[in-house]
Amino acid sequence: MVAFTIAGIEIYWYAILAVTGFGICTIFAWLLLKEKKQLTEMPFDMILIALPAAIIGARVWYMIFNPGMTSGFLDIRGGGLAWHGGLFAVILSFWGYALYKKIHPFKVFDVGAAVVPFGHAMGRVGNILNVEIYGRETNNLQASILTQEIDGVHFHNIAFYELILNLGLFAGLVFWYRKNNKVGLVGPLYLIGYGIVRLVLEPLRHTRYIMTIGGAPISVITSVLMIIAGAAMLGWFIYLYYFKKVGLFSWNTYNIFDEKTERRLNSAKALSGGDKSESGVANTSNNDSDNDNNNESNNESDNDSDAGEIVDIFNKESTDTTKDEDSK
Repeated sequence: MVAFTIAGIEIYWYAILAVTGFGICTIFAWLLLKEKKQLTEMPFDMILIALPAAIIGARVWYMIFNPGMTSGFLDIRGGGLAWHGGLFAVILSFWGYALYKKIHPFKVFDVGAAVVPFGHAMGRVGNILNVEIYGRETNNLQASILTQEIDGVHFHNIAFYELILNLGLFAGLVFWYRKNNKVGLVGPLYLIGYGIVRLVLEPLRHTRYIMTIGGAPISVITSVLMIIAGAAMLGWFIYLYYFKKVGLFSWNTYNIFDEKTERRLNSAKALSGGDKSESGVANTSNNDSDNDNNNESNNESDNDSDAGEIVDIFNKESTDTTKDEDSK
C-alpha cells in the first residue's frame, strides 16, 4: 500500500514501518543499556550497521533461493526480501561491531535480540497493509482480523499471527534482559523463541511465500538450526555460570579484551600448567623458607586448587572493573 508519493516515487507503508521499527528498537536498546549503566552509545552505532546489513542480507538470501527471479539486486520495491537472511546478516554485523569495539559479542547480541522482535512486528504491520505474506485459504474463519480477504476468498492472516507472537517474544525477552545480570542468556533465547514461532506458523503459510530446497521449506530448516544453535549456546552459558561458577561474562565487565583481562587470562594459563618453569621457581623459593613436609603439602594443595584459582581470577574481573570505574 502506497503511503504517499515524492517526485513521482511511491513510498510504501512497509518501508516506513520497517525504518520506524529500527528507530524504535534503537531507543529501546538505549533505555535497556542505560538501565544497566553501560554502553549507551552502542545502539546508535549499531543501527548504522544493522539497517543496511538487514536489507542486503535479506535480499541476498532471497536471490540465492530464487535463482529464476528476473529483477535486479537493487530492485526491492516490488518485494523479494527474506527475514532469515536479514537476521543472519545483522548477527554478523553485531559480531563485527563487537570485535571492532572490543566488547564481548554477546553483550551486543543480547540487547539486539531483546528488541529485534518489536522491529519484526512493525514489519508485519506493513505486510498486513500491503496485503502480503498471507496464509493458506480457510473456510473456517469468516471476515475478521484473523483473515485477509482477496478476491472474495479468505486466507489466514499469517502476518497478524506473527505480529502478536513477536510482540509476546519481545515482552518476554525484555523482561528477562532486565531481570538477568549475566551475558549470553538472552540472545540464545531469541533464536529458540523465533525458531519455534516460525515452525508453528509455517504450516499455515501460503505456498507462494515458501522457498524450498530439495522440496524442503528453507524456513523450516533454518528455524530448526536456530533452535539447535540457541539451545547449544544457552546450555554452554548455563554450564559456565551455574556449574563452573565462571564470572568473567558479568555485565560489570565492560571489556573482556582489555590489558588487565589479558594479564589475568595469561596468569590462568600459567596456573593450569602452561608455564612449568615459573611453577618450578615458585616451588624452589618455598623449599628455602619452609620445611620439606610443609612443601609437599602445599604443592599438593596448589595443584588441586589450580582450577579454583582460574575461576577466582575470572570472578575477580567484574569486581576489579567496577572498582576501576568507581575510581574514575
